[in-house]
Amino acid sequence: MDEVFVCAGKEFSTYENNVPAPLFRKRFLIKEKTQAMLTIGATGFYELYLNGKRITKGYLAPFISNSDHTVFFDRYDLTDKLKNGENVIDILIGNGFSNPIGGQIWCHNKNAAAPSFSLEFCCGDCRFSAENMLWKPSHILFDDCRIGTYCDARLYTVRDNIMDFPGEWKSPVYAPKPKGKKHFTTCEPVREIRRLKAVTITPGGLRDYRMRDAFIGTLYNGETVMGTICKYGGYIYDFGENNAGVPCLKIKGKKGQRIDLQFSELQFEGFVDYINVDVYPDGCCQRDVYICGSDEEEIYIPPFTYHGFRYCYVYGITPEQATEDLLEYIVLH
Repeated sequence: MDEVFVCAGKEFSTYENNVPAPLFRKRFLIKEKTQAMLTIGATGFYELYLNGKRITKGYLAPFISNSDHTVFFDRYDLTDKLKNGENVIDILIGNGFSNPIGGQIWCHNKNAAAPSFSLEFCCGDCRFSAENMLWKPSHILFDDCRIGTYCDARLYTVRDNIMDFPGEWKSPVYAPKPKGKKHFTTCEPVREIRRLKAVTITPGGLRDYRMRDAFIGTLYNGETVMGTICKYGGYIYDFGENNAGVPCLKIKGKKGQRIDLQFSELQFEGFVDYINVDVYPDGCCQRDVYICGSDEEEIYIPPFTYHGFRYCYVYGITPEQATEDLLEYIVLH
C-alpha cells in the first residue's frame, strides 16, 4: 500500500513566526483484542501516546535522516497495551531535521514545509490511517532540533490522563510524499543514558553574543519568536562535564511564570558564553522557554530538540527555586 502523508497545514515556523506543534488524535473502539500493529513514519519528529501514556521509542523518533533520501518508519506492537472499549492515540509532530528554522541543515530552507507523517493502525476490523485523524495546535508553540522549544503549559489541561486543548478539532491536509525511500528502523533508538545533577549553582549572567559575519543579513537579525532573555540576574548550573542531551525541569512556580534555559559549553568569569555556536540569531541557539501552567509542581522535558552543553543559565526563577532539584541533565545517546 502506498503511504499517505498528512500535515496540519501549509504554514511553517520561521524566526519571525511561530507555528505550534500540532497534536493529532484518533479515538477508536476495541471490542475484542487481537494483534494490534501501528506503523509510523515522519519527515520531522513524532511523540506517540496511547491513552495518555507516552510510548515513543526513545527520543528524537523516528531515526534521523534526510527525507529526500530516506524516511524511517517505526513499528509498534500495541496488542498488550490496548484496552477493551475506547482507546485514544495521540501523535505530537515536531519539525525535526527536515524543516529546521532558517534551513541550516541540508539546505532545506529552499523547500521549507510543515512537518508531515504517515500512520497505519490495524487491530482486527479496526483500521485507520493518518488521514482519519484530527488535530489541534498544542502547547509547544515553537520547536527546532537545535534551537530548542517554547512551551506554554497554560494552554492545556489533563482529563482522564488525556491532554485537552481549547478550540475545534480540524481535519489534516494531504502533504507531498517525501522523495526518500521507506525503511523500517533497525538500529537502537536514542535513549536516556543517565542523569546529572549540577555540581555548582551560582548567580551569573550571559556574555554578549554575535552571529558569524557570513550569516549577518542572511538570517533574521531582529526580534525572534523566542523573545529576548535578560543577561543579568540568572543562575548558572554547572553539570561538571560536556555532553549531549536535554534538561528535565521540575518547578513549583506560579501560573504564568516564565523560565528561560540557555545552554552553553563555555563559561568565562561568571558569564555563560555560546559564541562558539554562532550561526543563529541572538536568543535562538540551544535555548528552551517554559511557562508554568499552574501553581502546582510541574515537570517538563522538551521534545524535538537536543543540546550540547555543560552549563545552563537559568533566568526567571527565585532564589528559593534555584536548587539542585530544579534541573537535571538527561544525557542522551
